[in-house]
Amino acid sequence: MAPHMRATDMREVWASGHHTPADALRLSVQNSAKAWTALLDDEPIVMFGVGCRTVLDDTGSPWLLGTDRIAEVKHRFLRESRCYIYEMLAMFPRLENYVDARNKITLRWLKWCGFSIFPAEPYGLDWLPFHRILLRSKDV
Repeated sequence: MAPHMRATDMREVWASGHHTPADALRLSVQNSAKAWTALLDDEPIVMFGVGCRTVLDDTGSPWLLGTDRIAEVKHRFLRESRCYIYEMLAMFPRLENYVDARNKITLRWLKWCGFSIFPAEPYGLDWLPFHRILLRSKDV
């Protein structure tokens, strides 16, 4: 999936930690308590999951990296995404992460899923504007 990653996702993983698409996918899966891959025509089009921030914390860090082909199944993706968010919340009563402010489609989807989106602040190795996102199980 790495060679076909969306440009917005490639920019985000580079700005946050100077990761290549392949490294970002590998590290995200390795650090996940749970991860999923969605296929279309036997090809991965999106990978996502949730990792634990620290062993002493009840906060999960959700992540999602996709290809442009996700647009081909956008209605199904929207319908099913909340189920996965609820599954993440069952594991971690608090979900929090940072999203590149340039990633407008992802931010719109996160808001639709119920996440609070905070004002952008400098974040990551490139110190670019990122929004903190937050969803708590008591808020859904």
